[in-house]
Amino acid sequence: MQNGLGDVMARHFPDFELTYCRSLQELTLLQLRRADVIIADVSGEYRNPRGTLEEYYRLLNQYREIHWIFLVSRPFYPIAVELLMRPESTLLSDMEPIEGVVNAIRAGSERAERISQTLLTPEPEESEDDEEHFIALTHSERKVLRLLGKGWGINQIATLLKKSNKTISAQKNSAMRRLSLRSNADILWRVRGMEKTDSTRHIAIIENCSMSAVGLQHLFTQPELSQYQLHLFNDFDGFKKALQHVNFFSLIYSLSDAREERRNCLAHLRDLAFTHSHIQRIILVSDEMEARLISHLSPSRLHGVVSKSVTLEHLLKELVVLLSETLRINDNMLNHWYCSQNRMLSPTERAILRYMSCGYSIPEIAAQLERNIKTIRAHKFNAMVKLGVNSDVGLLDAADILTHLPVREPRTVGLSKPTFL
Repeated sequence: MQNGLGDVMARHFPDFELTYCRSLQELTLLQLRRADVIIADVSGEYRNPRGTLEEYYRLLNQYREIHWIFLVSRPFYPIAVELLMRPESTLLSDMEPIEGVVNAIRAGSERAERISQTLLTPEPEESEDDEEHFIALTHSERKVLRLLGKGWGINQIATLLKKSNKTISAQKNSAMRRLSLRSNADILWRVRGMEKTDSTRHIAIIENCSMSAVGLQHLFTQPELSQYQLHLFNDFDGFKKALQHVNFFSLIYSLSDAREERRNCLAHLRDLAFTHSHIQRIILVSDEMEARLISHLSPSRLHGVVSKSVTLEHLLKELVVLLSETLRINDNMLNHWYCSQNRMLSPTERAILRYMSCGYSIPEIAAQLERNIKTIRAHKFNAMVKLGVNSDVGLLDAADILTHLPVREPRTVGLSKPTFL
């Protein structure tokens, strides 16, 4: 978000002097006295959201000459209205278009809208019709279509792919039915379109924060990444609908600090590993601790996990290496994933994590499992070592993932119907 906001400010407000703070605690008295505008991102996940917003409320009362702009997520909207609505403040959505942010800064505290229309607009309901219209070919179906388009027969394709004629025919018919193709001539036309699309490496980025999206977009204008065709999406639903038109080379999923989004991301990438295993799967996380957590607990193999807390130059280098898709990088990531799976928790350790996530203390867990407290503490310590965390907060984050996402290996477990098709 910092890079995206910096790019926006440089373009629209070149005379402004920018200062960045990672948290409210880093904001100094000198900065408060000198500031004309403060943009605060309160869209992340806080253990005590009311307490955090109350701190901003106290500052609002003390520094009324400042124009306060808050980026608010929908779950925090009621509390934000209660505590942060003042004549000198503006509430914007964390998914606010760039124009909305620019207009709020330009209008100032006296003329800016108190609450943006993006926040006031109700969330669109999911439509069953949208799901019905989504079409995506499996990797095997794409292979069969390409070979048919090059003049290969069913018998030749079956021999090449080491499958039965019946399987190849079924995949051909399935692809034709999904794409509404009626003849081999239609297949040839479709294959030519696929090959034209495949000549360019298409990169999908899922990022629901407008500022961060601008930063990533700017990153891909650098000479090292300019050869890729970038596609930005607010959510996974937008990406999966684009799959029927674009043969993506890589998906980069950018996470915020929200637990639910982290769970959804891992679930979506797990399903993508089943249905489109040829697409690279890269996750951008908030910090190194979350990077270790994702690497250890992802239910599917990933091609890369990169922390957004690193410098812009380092982030650029990481993406260049990962998108080059060298065999060494992929093998290292897969080996790391297999090692992580071999260090999975015992049933007792999992039970302890489930109790901890429900708010049980160590003595209460010991009573529930009919073990002594020292044994429970030893199991807890072993779980922390296996998961690579060093605090109860990290352990609870791990418990959240393990509770909702059991590990599944695509090569050994069959999936009859992907969950997002």
